Amino acid sequence: MASDVYNYLNKAWKSTTKVLFGQEVGELRDFEEWLNEYVQPPRVEHSEAGDDVYLSIVDYSKKAKFIGLDQLDMGKTFEPLDINEIKDIDSIVEALQERFHYTGNVILGNSQFVEKSSNVVDSSFVYRSILVNDSKYIAYCDTTKMQEYSFGTYADAESQHAIKCTEGHRNRRYFECHTTYLSSDCYYSANLQSCADCMFSFGAEAKMHLVGNMELPKDKYLALKSKLVSEIADTLKKNKRVFSLLEIIEKSCDYPPEIKLEMRAKKEKLDKSVIESAFSKTTRLILGRELKNIDDYSKLLQKHSPKSEVLSLTSPLTGQRIFAAGYLSRVAEIYKIKGRLVGDEEIRKVGEFRLEPEAIGELKLDSDFLAKKLHPIAYLALDGKTGTLVNLIECAITQHSEDCYRGSPYVYSKKCGYCFWPRHSEHIFGSSAALNSSFCINSHYSKMLTRTFEVDSCEDSSDLYFSHNCENVRDSMFCFNVKNLNHSIGNAPLAQDKYKNIKQSFLEQIAGEIEKTKNLKWDVYNIGAGK
Repeated sequence: MASDVYNYLNKAWKSTTKVLFGQEVGELRDFEEWLNEYVQPPRVEHSEAGDDVYLSIVDYSKKAKFIGLDQLDMGKTFEPLDINEIKDIDSIVEALQERFHYTGNVILGNSQFVEKSSNVVDSSFVYRSILVNDSKYIAYCDTTKMQEYSFGTYADAESQHAIKCTEGHRNRRYFECHTTYLSSDCYYSANLQSCADCMFSFGAEAKMHLVGNMELPKDKYLALKSKLVSEIADTLKKNKRVFSLLEIIEKSCDYPPEIKLEMRAKKEKLDKSVIESAFSKTTRLILGRELKNIDDYSKLLQKHSPKSEVLSLTSPLTGQRIFAAGYLSRVAEIYKIKGRLVGDEEIRKVGEFRLEPEAIGELKLDSDFLAKKLHPIAYLALDGKTGTLVNLIECAITQHSEDCYRGSPYVYSKKCGYCFWPRHSEHIFGSSAALNSSFCINSHYSKMLTRTFEVDSCEDSSDLYFSHNCENVRDSMFCFNVKNLNHSIGNAPLAQDKYKNIKQSFLEQIAGEIEKTKNLKWDVYNIGAGK
């Protein structure tokens, strides 16, 4: 029997397909595999009681123990470790195994009607989704903020009525659109900005009634749209899926580029020494030792932030070096489209080219046919630049940031390197989704942190090491699922001077290992498995 949450989402799915395609196309559950194509589904583990635990993070060791948020006793007290159990980091990890549980089913704030999901905050009617904030009517989605009626979307924000879209912002009523912003009523398009009523278009800005980048009279556009949208609906009803825009782009790789652009190389002077200095300063504050040459530590910094990786490619249109956001590379792995990836400025030039009028009238819903017609303009940029940007080196998807290195997206941040999505943060390295934070290394999916190393899912904490799901915890190490502690190891408070001595010895050990091997045996995602 279907749950109440599923029934609510099924109704929302049907209303969304009616908005987009003019008719309902079937039951939500029948489209699950197709809707999951672009997203990371929740990882499912089991608690010691045998209950399902849904997780938004895949990095936790399979050998670890898991628990649902509703099963936690955040006020549980523990005895301090015996001094003989604190010889080195290995002995600490071994002694604390019974205290380490990774937490799933994380549903916070004013949330209700949430099922088989995790890291959901202030959201309602959420089904099989992760990293959902301030949203409602969400199913099979990954990383959404202020969304409504979204299905199968990834990295979308402040949009409504979306199906199978990635990296969007403030869009309305759109289907199979990628890296598109401030647009509405768009289908099978990419890199649109401030557009409305567009189909099969690429790189356009402030345009309406486009098909193949060509502007049509409104009546002709609406007639063609009605025909194609009806064909989409019929295909979905019959096959429970329809081809992707990325399939069209992939098949367009069989055709040589017809557009030739001459882009002047930028003369902006980039200064990596600023990032190197910031990295050394951060390691001195956190580890007590200055580490130099950040690239020597790339393996350590990218160990659990693979989404930070930036693809470095050669543009097929200019031959120049371009960058693509690593967190969007999933689409480039499913579909072989690297030969059609271009730079942010280049896709704007592509938007100025259009199909010939005779080609427009011939369009039909067939990916091979569409690739044959659209290949002159079928390109995709997995990059975007907004606002004031200064000294950004090998970065992609950047907004109002400065002095950042190898990562994406950088949003209102500075002096960061090898990161995925720091926002309003500075001096952040090797971290994923460190929000409103400063001076952090390998700190993931957390906010309001200062001077932290190897932490995950923490909030409003400082001087914290190897800890998970902590709030308002300061000067502590190896703490899991706890609030309001100081000078603690394994959730057990110590006298300040005793903690200080242990911390100093601990930092000397891990800093020495990092400096020698350029890596570290333990991290916040494997300490819960021990040995």
